Amino acid sequence: LCIEGIRDYVTYQAFINSLRSMDSVVSVDISGISGHTICHTVKIKGSLFDIMDNLKREQITKADILVEDETAYIRIINR
Repeated sequence: LCIEGIRDYVTYQAFINSLRSMDSVVSVDISGISGHTICHTVKIKGSLFDIMDNLKREQITKADILVEDETAYIRIINR
């Protein structure tokens, strides 16, 4: 899981807390940081698509969420 466009810690932490609160998410660990992008290794039980769909419903901030194979991308849309 890569989260792009991170401008503040509060928004980033809201995404991570929401993921960690889901029963189907076993763990979330940072795997790399580059500029305003933080990538993670996420261990899950079930479907990555379903997890990202649930995260989208949380409406933490305006963002595009894309799932391709075993990778998810969240791009925060800054105004």
